[in-house]
Amino acid sequence: MEKGEAVIRGDTVGTLGSTGLLAGYPHLHFEIRTINSSNRHINTPVNPHRFWFDGIGVVTCFDKDKKYPDIPFRITYPVPCRDDR
Repeated sequence: MEKGEAVIRGDTVGTLGSTGLLAGYPHLHFEIRTINSSNRHINTPVNPHRFWFDGIGVVTCFDKDKKYPDIPFRITYPVPCRDDR
């Protein structure tokens, strides 16, 4: 992905590897920024925890077989969650 490029659910936006370790754990920095529709300038970042599909602060794992509506804007974790049961 390139800076400023629009993404749709299911797009790969990054990968985890052995660099960028935070306290010994791989991580991916993710942020949401708004765009001013009148002049197309990118504004300040907003808290992504406000936009989880299952509710504020409720991390929602991506399910490739589930249909997610585009409106209102809601996010899912970029990978399927493991079933540790």
